[in-house]
Amino acid sequence: FTVGLDLNWAMSSGLVGTTKDKLDVARKSLRFQTQLAFMQKATDLVHQCPVPVICAVHGGVIGMGIDLITSCDIRYASSSAFFTVKEVDIGVVADIGTLARMPKQIGNQSLLRELVYTGKQFTATQAQQLGLVSCVFDGDEALRQGALQLCQEIASKSPVAIRGIKLMLNYEMSGKSPQDLQLMARVLNGSLAQTEDIGKAGMAFFQKKKPTFSKL
Repeated sequence: FTVGLDLNWAMSSGLVGTTKDKLDVARKSLRFQTQLAFMQKATDLVHQCPVPVICAVHGGVIGMGIDLITSCDIRYASSSAFFTVKEVDIGVVADIGTLARMPKQIGNQSLLRELVYTGKQFTATQAQQLGLVSCVFDGDEALRQGALQLCQEIASKSPVAIRGIKLMLNYEMSGKSPQDLQLMARVLNGSLAQTEDIGKAGMAFFQKKKPTFSKL
């Protein structure tokens, strides 16, 4: 899938390690923050995509690979996949998205901290047990077909509902209180509940056929 950050580029650009320029510490820090924000934006845009993003991974998912997949809505893996939060082994904090999102996506905080503190490699089966991936397939082609089938299933639903659901799920992940979430749900459904898709879905249910929805 990906081996993560290109260390040669990162070191030559001054993103990691020391540089020989004569900028003072504050200016180096500000320059680093700008570079880091640019890289974080890459995963933020995936997370903020208004429609569900499904990733299907095989082989190594290392370092920034974890940053990328944790920004996706749904994660599938082949049995060949292996994972590692590798940043600790090069002396840096995982700062592109892993530590911001992964704790909210899995239930075992003890194991999460063990993996992040040590950089231990773990398998696709372990990733599924951890809750990082939702399904493991035997082979890359089975993985591809499984991911495409899921895409088709989601695409058959009301696009209005799907976008509203993703908006609410992302809003919840931002740490809002239950009261904020309830208010957001009322405001959101106050507009989205007026969609024609509800009538189409209801009619299709009674007619025992699949509904067809207009594109956005």
